[in-house]
Amino acid sequence: SSGINAEYGAAASLVFKDDDPDYSAKCLKHAKELYQFADEHRGTYSDSIPDAGQFYKSWSGFNDELGWGAMWLYRATDDQSYLDKAKQMGLNVAGEISWDNKASAALILLAVETGEIAYASKAEQFCNKIFNETPKTNDGLVFIQQWGSLRHASNVAYACLYAESKGVLSNSYKASAKRQIDYILGDNSRDFSYLIGYGDSYPLRPHHSSSSC
Repeated sequence: SSGINAEYGAAASLVFKDDDPDYSAKCLKHAKELYQFADEHRGTYSDSIPDAGQFYKSWSGFNDELGWGAMWLYRATDDQSYLDKAKQMGLNVAGEISWDNKASAALILLAVETGEIAYASKAEQFCNKIFNETPKTNDGLVFIQQWGSLRHASNVAYACLYAESKGVLSNSYKASAKRQIDYILGDNSRDFSYLIGYGDSYPLRPHHSSSSC
């Protein structure tokens, strides 16, 4: 989790770089410290907190978090050592981008930042796997898993749209990615928006298990 917190800090430092340089510098300082801690004390948080593993176990290990955090620190600092660290993680394409597995997202950033064919190929492999090989519902929603199906669909949609916008993909997945967001916003057989406050029909009790039924 320290690797992910490092990513948050690095990303925040980019957001506030122009408007609040002091806060940006503070975020980046802590991001570097957190990443160093994560890199020097490698392990999964669910090993440290076994009870958490009953609900949110780290199935993918920690290399994806270290790679993801390193890529954001590279973007924030331009420090080659972070890019080198991300490359050393030996990341492979996964069929999701989630709280547990960020390998494919890190590979897309590697493709964008390096322009290397090997990483562009992995970005292409990921988007093709998602939109051409992953099961879909009758309404065209990519169905990765039952737990948080919409966050999974929106995560991969954004990642592939970003990759395409940066010119690292050989094929276009824009229509398929847009379909995921349209579905979430209400273009589905139920005419139901899953974004609270958007459209005429949306969940009224979001913390209730049947709020979308």
